[in-house]
Amino acid sequence: AADYAAMLAVNKRNVILVACNAQFLSPAKLGDIVIIKATLRHKQGTKRNVNVTAFVGDIKIFEAEFKTVVTERHVLKLHLHEESI
Repeated sequence: AADYAAMLAVNKRNVILVACNAQFLSPAKLGDIVIIKATLRHKQGTKRNVNVTAFVGDIKIFEAEFKTVVTERHVLKLHLHEESI
């Protein structure tokens, strides 16, 4: 859910998660309502950093920084390594 929230904060069609630094601060149990907040913190070229926090009530249970890259095309359609003959 935190990854999905980060992608929504970037709000671009083709977003790739390249790194994440996450801390689980407190457990959640089955039936808890978890509220997740994602905020775009830094934007440079195609790079985006997103902070994500999750709460159960007033208790912060999770926080993370997601580093993402926006690509022009879907990652499975990119030609990252071309073989030369």
